[in-house]
Amino acid sequence: MSIPALSVRRPVASLMIILAMLVLGGVAWMRMPLALLPDLNFPVAVVYTTYENVGPQEVETLVTRPIEEAMATVANVRRITSTSSPGSSQVVVQFNWGTDMDFAALEMRERLDLIRDFLPDGVGQPQVFRFDPSMQAMFQFNVGGMEDLASLRQFVEDNIKARLERIEGVAQVNIMGGMEREIRVEVDQARLDAWGLSIDTVRQALAAGNVTLPVGRVTAQGRELNVRTVGDFTDLDQIRNTVIHAGPAGVVRVGDVARVVDGYREQLMTSRLNGQPSVAVTIQREAEANTVIVSNRILQELERLRAEFADLTFQVVWDEAQFIRLSIRSVFDSALQGAVIAMVVLWLFLRAWGPTLIIGSSIPVAAMAALFILYMMDVSLNMFSLGGLALGVGMLVDNAIVSLENIFRHRQMGKRPDEAAIIGANEVALALGASTLTTVAVFLPIVFVGGIAAELFRDLSYAVAFALLMSWVVAVTFVPMVAARVRMKIPEGAGDDVQGDRGRPGRRSLMDRARDGYANFLRWLLHRRWVAVVTVLVFLASAVALVPSLGQE
Repeated sequence: MSIPALSVRRPVASLMIILAMLVLGGVAWMRMPLALLPDLNFPVAVVYTTYENVGPQEVETLVTRPIEEAMATVANVRRITSTSSPGSSQVVVQFNWGTDMDFAALEMRERLDLIRDFLPDGVGQPQVFRFDPSMQAMFQFNVGGMEDLASLRQFVEDNIKARLERIEGVAQVNIMGGMEREIRVEVDQARLDAWGLSIDTVRQALAAGNVTLPVGRVTAQGRELNVRTVGDFTDLDQIRNTVIHAGPAGVVRVGDVARVVDGYREQLMTSRLNGQPSVAVTIQREAEANTVIVSNRILQELERLRAEFADLTFQVVWDEAQFIRLSIRSVFDSALQGAVIAMVVLWLFLRAWGPTLIIGSSIPVAAMAALFILYMMDVSLNMFSLGGLALGVGMLVDNAIVSLENIFRHRQMGKRPDEAAIIGANEVALALGASTLTTVAVFLPIVFVGGIAAELFRDLSYAVAFALLMSWVVAVTFVPMVAARVRMKIPEGAGDDVQGDRGRPGRRSLMDRARDGYANFLRWLLHRRWVAVVTVLVFLASAVALVPSLGQE
């Protein structure tokens, strides 16, 4: 028994399958994460190293080049670029697409460990960072309401930052603007030279004096207590009295060769809210977290902060999730409008609500089934996946139209509705399958290409391919099942002129006149085939000639 025959003769089972497809598609729609773009795994990593108080030439010679040579031995490296700046080195390593970046980063750290002892003293530990779009801030808001910017920044750091970092999906919270307290030790080089000391001596003495160390454990009254020595500086006098050097000439303290100042760090960035100085808070999400869900949690926390600190002003400056919602909504509206326009065009041609509704109802069934498959493949709702569904909306009805038209033809020939549905769908099932597979084959190669094209367009190709495959399934199951049981008036003018308007010129419709005009044009063209050949060649030559003038990006 064929698939159309099963669907027609087992309507309850077929209907249950269709409803299951709709329910599963609806659940997938609600659970699929929203994103602007597909998950992009860029094969790029950066090695950042600090070497303070050293010029760019020395940094390049002593730090950058050894790191470049070490990175060149890592597998799958495609390109290495570097930038040497005063006090820092940055080496960018680009890998081939498809490289496992977790393993590549681990291999990079192993190579850095091998050359660590060959780098000069004073060089910071090289840090490996993977390039990830999620590293960019996905949310920013400004806090205002205090005239003292130092107090405002301290308040944000003490009361707001920690609460935001506890939100699930938040990776990092950065604070910009305001005044940040800084204890500066301004060394007098002349006094230091007089004692025969160096700045490194001062730095080492301060580092050794500003430390808290665990001592051990003490048992007292049946309780075990952890003991530590607290050596952190608590006031400026402790810093001034820190001993730098002790010798026959006397004891040298920090206050003897430097001035200790309680001030503010140099402002490299300022933030303003409605023209008034403020503190900006930027938030980065975790790589696997969903932007929209994290944004909703942040907004809920902001509402609680507004209620708790009513004297402060919280103003959202940037919310990437809002842009994602608007973009997704725009693509969804376009797909919905395309479906409505397709149904209107169908009605204009078929001039009957029965077949129009049958074909129109096949669109959501195929789309929901495709959504469920995309959900099972862990594809998000993004511009490309929804764009693929929107692209496929116009093609979704093709299979249903062909199937229903052939069923109509058999109905016009006098067959029973169930018999016409089975025979009509069986006759075109194989041809529709071949036609669908040829269209799917156009998008299938995108899945196997490499590079950024594959990362971006893979979701689109999946969406189009699965939507078209589901449209074929609907055309050979849902359409014949409904066509066999819904009373459909065969419209005048539809079909092969079995009961059309021919012979009644006074009642000829616009569609009849258009069909006759097209038939006359074809007869004229078949007697002048050279016209068709020349026209096609002219269009082809024009298209080829315009290719060089097209822009490329």
